[in-house]
Amino acid sequence: MTAGYVRSPRYWAQLSTLAAAYALVGTLSLGVMVNEGLASLVWPPSGIAIAALLLRGYRLWPGVWLGGFITNYIFSGNLTLAAVIGTGNTMEALLAFWLLRRVLASQPILDGLRSTLKFLICAVIIAPLPSATTGTLGMWAHGVLESEQLLRVFGMWFLGDLMGVLTFTPAIYLIGRRFSREFNDETLSFKAGNIEQVLLICATALVTVAVYALPSDAATHLNYLPFMLALWGALRLPLIQAIILSLLVSVIAISGTVAMLADLNRVEIIEDLTLLYLFLATQTATVLLVGAVVRDREKIAEELLKAQQKAVAASKQKSQFLTNISHEIRTPLNGIIGVTGIMLPESTSDRQREQLRIVQNSADSLLTLLNDLLDHSRIEAGKLSIDSHTFSLPQMLRDVIGLFESQAEAKGLQLRAHFSGDLPRYVVSDDTRIRQILVNIIGNALKFTEQGGITISVTQQEPPSRLDVKNDNILFSVEDSGIGIPEQSQSRIFEAFTQAEHSTARLYGGSGLGLTISRQLAEQLGGNLELKSSPGIGTRVDIVLPLRQASLNQEFSYRRTVEHRELETGTNETLVVGRHILVAEDNPVNAQVTEQMLRNLGHDVTVAVNGEMVMALWQQGFDLILMDCLMPVMDGYNATRNIRKLEREGGRRIPIVALTANAMNNEKDKCLAAGMDDYLAKPIRLHQLDSVLRRHLRHRRHTERRNA
Repeated sequence: MTAGYVRSPRYWAQLSTLAAAYALVGTLSLGVMVNEGLASLVWPPSGIAIAALLLRGYRLWPGVWLGGFITNYIFSGNLTLAAVIGTGNTMEALLAFWLLRRVLASQPILDGLRSTLKFLICAVIIAPLPSATTGTLGMWAHGVLESEQLLRVFGMWFLGDLMGVLTFTPAIYLIGRRFSREFNDETLSFKAGNIEQVLLICATALVTVAVYALPSDAATHLNYLPFMLALWGALRLPLIQAIILSLLVSVIAISGTVAMLADLNRVEIIEDLTLLYLFLATQTATVLLVGAVVRDREKIAEELLKAQQKAVAASKQKSQFLTNISHEIRTPLNGIIGVTGIMLPESTSDRQREQLRIVQNSADSLLTLLNDLLDHSRIEAGKLSIDSHTFSLPQMLRDVIGLFESQAEAKGLQLRAHFSGDLPRYVVSDDTRIRQILVNIIGNALKFTEQGGITISVTQQEPPSRLDVKNDNILFSVEDSGIGIPEQSQSRIFEAFTQAEHSTARLYGGSGLGLTISRQLAEQLGGNLELKSSPGIGTRVDIVLPLRQASLNQEFSYRRTVEHRELETGTNETLVVGRHILVAEDNPVNAQVTEQMLRNLGHDVTVAVNGEMVMALWQQGFDLILMDCLMPVMDGYNATRNIRKLEREGGRRIPIVALTANAMNNEKDKCLAAGMDDYLAKPIRLHQLDSVLRRHLRHRRHTERRNA
């Protein structure tokens, strides 16, 4: 020990306290011994000594020796024998300290099953050996014991120290660790008082007192009752309280047994006490081990919770990253697609038109990849929304197949379609997601087929249950005569960013997300997707989706909406020409593209670069505002809220359409909540912009006529 530490008043205070506690408890323990010292085998000072060294370090060993020396000198009156026994006690404490520090390193003691087992082996079983050996041999050397008594006294000594360490060290160590400023371990907290805790403690005390107040034969048969209560405590209480509860049982059991055995002969006492202590040792060890298992489960739960929190944080971070990247990519894409869309009708050269189509197709491919990445991210995060509504199943199928007719013709492939005659006409589901699945599957079939053709068949299957009369299982099958997929590769092609072979990716391209998203979307819709393929023969993909037949009211509402839309499209050509549009856009390229598209549609345009400019201009007779959401100074959300607030105070209501590069699920809801009337995600096409303007400007013209 260092000189500075020895000179510390705190050290001497700790040393004196340990020696006094050792001597006091040891004196009391020896004082209650009856029948020639055989009525009590428990030696609590050994548990106190080991706990003190574990809490405050090996430098306190002189306190252990001094306490042992004082205790044994009081009862033996022999200085040499007291010094020898005190040395054995010190060796026991130091050996337990050294072994536990070696096998546990920095791991806390009794913090889980591994550390508890190491404590039981090192401190409870191995450490008492030098104390029992030194004490027994010292007493024999001083003529206190006969040779034939050595083995029996050694066993009694060893068992007494074992019980002292097992019973008292865990409780003292954990309580000291809980309230020590050096450790400050909040995991060793006491459970707040509750009815279960109070009832458990009271029941354990009463039952134990009742059992050990009975004659010894009856108590022996009822020992399991306190044991079960102590085990309950190990399962339900923090480890500190469970150990204290077990200690309470041991103290009551030992006290009751000592009182009953005081007048018995030596042989009966040894047999009965040995059985009792073995039972109590088993009980305490069981409580420690069960508490350790509970602690391990708590640590696993804590780790799982932390892992879940990290995963949620990572998912949020990834979603935010994808949102930002999507916005940044869509902004230049809007310029590319917008400019090519403007230039294509105006170009007079075939070569120039072909080059513009190449640019447009490349931008469309990049946009498709971006949308796939966003969909995959939404599905992984569980945030993909399914928007079920009524639609015409035959019309949707015709629209999808029509997208690929020219592509199949260009490759010299036959594109065949067979629709079962019993298909429902109007169904309720998410037609956008169904289209996405079919477009992915048919697109893959065309990509990997060089000769022959693709057959698309749609049939109705039996419902999964006779009671399920509302849903029709519709089987969508896409079969091609393409390159096929080897059997060993079929299990992994549904993994994200994976294709059957690396050579396939090099030859045909693609991100490897199409099949993954298609299967996930099918499952989100309540169906499934399966694939069968043979190399050189072709591939068949079956998609089974449960589609609910629309009711008569839903069918009528859908047909009325379609007729209204067709009427609106056919009659409002002259109603939207020459209107004055305010474009709020801070990106110069996007502002220029949007302005040109609007002028090509026959409208006058004014551009504002932020929300404050919009607030200054919006009352100058504009018919509609195209509002970018993310702008400097004041964004589009706040500008819209301010406009709606002013309108409520007496102004006329102007249509506001969001024009944003943020294409995440909740963006449309966010825009509508701010007071906007519609939503356009960049990049926008001319026909999309025209359709939105027709809808809102026609409604505005009708409103103005009614007001007039």
